[in-house]
Amino acid sequence: MKHLLFSILLMSLSYISFGQPVLNRDIFPDLGESFQIEVTNFSPDSFPRQLFYTWENFFDVDLSGIPVDSTVTERYESPDHALGGADISNAEMAFETPLGVTFARKDGDRFNQVGVCPTILKLPVVTGFQFDKPLGYYDCPIEVNTVFKDSTTSKKDLGLFKVNVLVRAKYEVNGYGNIKLKSGSYKVLRLQREFEFIITTIPLVGNPVKQRGVYVNWEFLSEKEHWPIPRAATLLNDLGTGNQDTVVRFEVLKGSTVDAQAMIVNQGGLFINENGIQIDQNLIGNYILQLIDLTGRAIIKTNISSTVAFDTNSLKGMYLAILVDDEGKIVDSKKIIKR
Repeated sequence: MKHLLFSILLMSLSYISFGQPVLNRDIFPDLGESFQIEVTNFSPDSFPRQLFYTWENFFDVDLSGIPVDSTVTERYESPDHALGGADISNAEMAFETPLGVTFARKDGDRFNQVGVCPTILKLPVVTGFQFDKPLGYYDCPIEVNTVFKDSTTSKKDLGLFKVNVLVRAKYEVNGYGNIKLKSGSYKVLRLQREFEFIITTIPLVGNPVKQRGVYVNWEFLSEKEHWPIPRAATLLNDLGTGNQDTVVRFEVLKGSTVDAQAMIVNQGGLFINENGIQIDQNLIGNYILQLIDLTGRAIIKTNISSTVAFDTNSLKGMYLAILVDDEGKIVDSKKIIKR
């Protein structure tokens, strides 16, 4: 009888140890990785709620038959390709989040954010913000009941106005289970992430303007992939609370590749002088040149396919020149200041 009880105890301990995944830094993404994502925009009464029952820490869900509204590609690309990348140092890669472009690097057991270029908020200029200290995105090991919190700041003096930034990030791992997709079956951890971005613009004349952006992601992480198996995104932290007003963007991993173009650093293409913008004559293919003013308005947006020079003598102020290829990737970006 003692041997039987001991065997049952060992089986129970084995289930506790091996039934719940424990993730390490092997899940961190690599520069150049590209992920094909199937997107479904669920209405409040149709999304798979059992994935988000936080009062149940185990789930077993088949998502292989959910409808697909669209397919998108997400990349971890060189910071030199990303909007605001010229303002960020010490970043290894850049990727999109609901608030804009995030710049990140690997630091041992932490995957850290070192800066951000917010695009969802109304700012007087399109620019990257270098964080005063790195902000954790993943902190390993990651397992059930892990809770992580971090915060950072950033300041920028842009002449006519100053900008102060406060960023708060937190996540908790509140479940685990099995998910079946078209691409296979996975053991995953359920990670609930909240990211808060508070920005205060202080003009030389007038009152400060404060904006706040919050997004919540539910990520289902597997040791097999460098991208969440599915991910649910909402601007409201109300999944699992019974709120019926939530519309959920549901992203399911379809596959992954390595994008060699995304790994190219300092590809360049734009040359700025006192009289204008010159496009590198060695560039081959079709490109779009945009010139963006301090309000974020594109005052020039034109297709180009050969060496072109744009006269900027008539311009006054600060601008951002952006060169984009025919796949929508930023090839180069440069600041222009005309006095």
